[in-house]
Amino acid sequence: MALEAKLQFSQGVTVGPGGQALPIAAGGPDQVNVANTDNDQVASWRIELLYGPPGSSFERAPGDPLEWASDPGPAPAAPAHSFTSATGFDGECYRIRLRVWSGPNYTGTMDEDIRCVAVPRGAANAVFPPNQLDPPPLPNKPNEMNFGGQLHGWSGDTPSDSGGVRLVNSLLGWLVDEMGTGALNPPGGADDDKVAIAASSDLTYAFITNVNVAAAAAIAPTKLDYAGTSEGDFLRIVGGVPAWGAVSLASLPVGGDDDKIVFAQSSNLDYADGVTVLNPTGAQDGLLLTTLQFGAGTPPASGDIRVPTGVTFSIKQQMTGPVT
Repeated sequence: MALEAKLQFSQGVTVGPGGQALPIAAGGPDQVNVANTDNDQVASWRIELLYGPPGSSFERAPGDPLEWASDPGPAPAAPAHSFTSATGFDGECYRIRLRVWSGPNYTGTMDEDIRCVAVPRGAANAVFPPNQLDPPPLPNKPNEMNFGGQLHGWSGDTPSDSGGVRLVNSLLGWLVDEMGTGALNPPGGADDDKVAIAASSDLTYAFITNVNVAAAAAIAPTKLDYAGTSEGDFLRIVGGVPAWGAVSLASLPVGGDDDKIVFAQSSNLDYADGVTVLNPTGAQDGLLLTTLQFGAGTPPASGDIRVPTGVTFSIKQQMTGPVT
């Protein structure tokens, strides 16, 4: 058989065909293996990295290949090299060249092959073309990115014909098709002007305005601070998930009750740090309360005000009903 360089890549149980680019996984534990399909007539060889992900330890300037492995012969071992791909550089190619010679010490007839491996990026399984200058693609083997055996170089074919990856043309088509479908866009339509609050063990919101939040919207913090007023006051809910009860519009204060505060009854609201009312003024200063209950217990009768032992409570307006 004639002298031939024909790169073959493998990683773990995945073994690619000879002379074909291969999608790989990032990092370990399995290394990427580089080999030659047929070593007949090979008396010396050299494996080089021509391009690696920019910003990674594999980055190479054009015209400055990194020699990974070589053997001057005259009875060389089979061409081989293994490496662990970088993490955090998905989509970028590793452009690898194999050169073989019929004579020792890199003499005699020479053949070469250049192919790429890459970690597909994201849901699109995108692979971006490498810099293919210095050296340019080989005239007799120009298709360095023939993932899955596709015949169209870096422009690519459909993912099904490109080893499951999307090259330039397919990737652009996917982006155009997905725009406006919601896959790439923030929520729209009925969700406009709503606020989503993620559950967290400690979220602090300096100012929050809930605009048009649907009744079914989930707000499940375990610690929620409203802070940042000029007086430095805040309302803190510590522990548990408040159960928000429905309030009829007819029961909301109107007219003479303006500027007063109404507390809805709840058995699982814990005002551990209290409630401070800022700047009450006028004849109606203070709170109009028919029921104020701290902690769990049987709801009081209308007109009761219940406070725990040891708490000082100041009443600024005459109110009816017993204080217990």
